[in-house]
Amino acid sequence: MALFEVISKNKERRSDPRLNVPAWMGGETEPPGEFAPAQAESPPPPSAELRPTTARAPGGLRPAVTTSAGQLTLSLNYTTCCVAFLVLLAMLFGAFLLGQSLATKETPMTPEAVAPSEPPRLVAGKHYLLVQKMAGLTPADEAQAKQIAAFLAANGEQAVVRKFALPDRKEIYGVLAARPFERKAGLENDDFARKIDGLGAIYFNRHGKYRFEASKPLFVLIREGN
Repeated sequence: MALFEVISKNKERRSDPRLNVPAWMGGETEPPGEFAPAQAESPPPPSAELRPTTARAPGGLRPAVTTSAGQLTLSLNYTTCCVAFLVLLAMLFGAFLLGQSLATKETPMTPEAVAPSEPPRLVAGKHYLLVQKMAGLTPADEAQAKQIAAFLAANGEQAVVRKFALPDRKEIYGVLAARPFERKAGLENDDFARKIDGLGAIYFNRHGKYRFEASKPLFVLIREGN
């Protein structure tokens, strides 16, 4: 009986084709299970080439600028052209207005070219400062007298050109400041004469002639009929 069990165990051991490895050599302590062959990993499907997509503007309209293959494409429709034209027109108009304003500021004004629209009227019974006596009654004397009157008007003081008869009965052109005074002398008269004298220095430096006679002021009384 014992011999049969030994022989049976030997047959069972021989029927296992695998070699038993002792546990102390790293052998399996449990009966080996069934192993399924490992499936080879399939390569990932080739990724499709990414291309930039063109964004669509709302409402089915194409955008003004699109990108494709590294290039920018500009497309203009009727509305875009109208808007661009209006913007350009507004910029040109603004530049024109700016240029006009700068030209007005930078254009030098010639004081002598500014003259009163209407010559001031002298009131009888009032005194007026004689600014400058001319040499005579020639057209050149009249032109220079009007130039002095225009200079005074440009500096805030109206003036008139009148004919005067000197004591020797010689007639000349003269320039009278149009500011009236009650008396021929006084503090107000002196202050006004100093102002006209300062303007005379400016006029002389500019034209080299006619220093004005306000340093020794003479206020002329206007009578009826003059």
